[in-house]
Amino acid sequence: MPLPTWSGLFGRRKLVVTHPLGGCPIGSTMREGVVDAFGRVFDGSKKLTDPTATLPGLYVVDGSSIPGALAANPTLTIAAQAIKSVEQALGPLPL
Repeated sequence: MPLPTWSGLFGRRKLVVTHPLGGCPIGSTMREGVVDAFGRVFDGSKKLTDPTATLPGLYVVDGSSIPGALAANPTLTIAAQAIKSVEQALGPLPL
């Protein structure tokens, strides 16, 4: 249903999403998501033997793992998730 305020010159307005999020959900197993809590991508070839197996070295560290819109600009949330993933992969970051 179109928004009542969504009318413009000849009805031609383009929808712009400023902070696209989601599409690659976080889950405990591949049945629940695409990545685990650290952004590691689940290995679909092992879904019957080990639903928590991940692909070595493949991480998702962008906004696609954030489930949906946040109350504020998501930049710091995405950065925090990325740092969490990097620390899991490489160990604690030096200060």
